[in-house]
Amino acid sequence: MTRLNLPIVVMGMLISLCLLASQVACDRDKDQRDRDSAADAPGQRRGIDPRRSKQDIANRTRGTASPASSDRLQLDGIRLKLPSDWPSRTRSGGSGPGPHKRVTYELRKALETTESCTAVIAHLPDMKGKDQANIDHWIEMFAQPDGRPSSEVAKLETMNVGEIEIKLLVISGTMTGRPERTRAADTAPREDYRMIAAIINHPKGPHLFKLTGPAKAVAPWEESVRSLLSSAQITANDRQQRSEGNAEAESP
Repeated sequence: MTRLNLPIVVMGMLISLCLLASQVACDRDKDQRDRDSAADAPGQRRGIDPRRSKQDIANRTRGTASPASSDRLQLDGIRLKLPSDWPSRTRSGGSGPGPHKRVTYELRKALETTESCTAVIAHLPDMKGKDQANIDHWIEMFAQPDGRPSSEVAKLETMNVGEIEIKLLVISGTMTGRPERTRAADTAPREDYRMIAAIINHPKGPHLFKLTGPAKAVAPWEESVRSLLSSAQITANDRQQRSEGNAEAESP
């Protein structure tokens, strides 16, 4: 009787093993499909956290610096510390460690707004000693709705930051001059515009700063611009060259 049942027992064991192997294979296929689905999800490729990816996009749009990026902007002769609400990347120029001759930022306070303003910082050593000419030019770019001279509404002040002298101009009105990011032929008047402009004087010649755009887009950045300008420092190499030049001038 035992001999007759032995093949049946063996057959039962083989069937059980086959069923177990089939279940293991199915589980392995399900795990692989789950991994493939996760890899295809937005932000998951190359191990990117989707929440971080979305936040980085929002930061760049809002004008918020990425925590991993440097907050220092190295220009020719000076260094500036970017405020926390400025973008870590420039719209043009400013790539790499510097020093840079010209950089441009597009600033936008909120993700949902369509209006932005443009900040430009340019090193123009040939403009040394021509502060008033630049200030007059900026004021002449604006007209007032009530017909008053723009010089009467312009606000001009001088800031001293260590060895650096900064002249700061704030003016609003109808902009008749060509703003940044526009074609040379695009000279149509722009009503309710605002400009925050500055001349950053230092030994290597001035850097000219201009922030222009619709008044309601520019106004929220004024304190941030003051913070940027107040952070100006002469670079160590230029300070040493200046000291050596002064020593030579004083020697008999």
